[in-house]
Amino acid sequence: MNIARLASGALLFSALSIVAHATPLTFTESVTGSGSLGSAFTNQLVTLSATGDTSGIVTGVGLYTLFIPTATLTVNGFAPVTLTGGVTVFSNSLIQVAGFEGHSPTFDVLDTVSPAFASYTLLGAINATGSAQNSAAGTAFSTSGGSFILNSTSGSATFTAGAPVTGVTPEPGSIALLGTGMLALAGTVRRKLCRV
Repeated sequence: MNIARLASGALLFSALSIVAHATPLTFTESVTGSGSLGSAFTNQLVTLSATGDTSGIVTGVGLYTLFIPTATLTVNGFAPVTLTGGVTVFSNSLIQVAGFEGHSPTFDVLDTVSPAFASYTLLGAINATGSAQNSAAGTAFSTSGGSFILNSTSGSATFTAGAPVTGVTPEPGSIALLGTGMLALAGTVRRKLCRV
């Protein structure tokens, strides 16, 4: 009976450590746009992408933000570049908008307006298409490949969030806790068997 309780306890602690581990999510936003990235482009697919750990989400009244130090910008026909200074991914449930805010300078790069964001807190997966909002049109954002300027957008924007393509590696603390529980269980079983 005690062995069963100990085994249950070890498994419970292991499960709790894995559940408590925050999930990394990859946020992506795409739109067809015109602007420049070293040279001009017209009506090309522009995609922003960044992976962040949801434990860093900051909450306010209807506003959820997550700073991500590294973000990738891809414009069809150009090599991918990194936005200098990272980005903040945000969701504002009050005005039903989500998007990317650059940090060099600090302005929204692109926003997607959709009713899907009415209850979205940046936790978990989402795939929402809505109207594109380019409030910082003409603003030059610093990238590893020169200035990026998004002058105009056409059509809808799409904002998605989901698990990163690469596998999720458990944090070392979770692995250590699982190992400790398994060692304790093995020791208890060994002592019980030696008494018999």
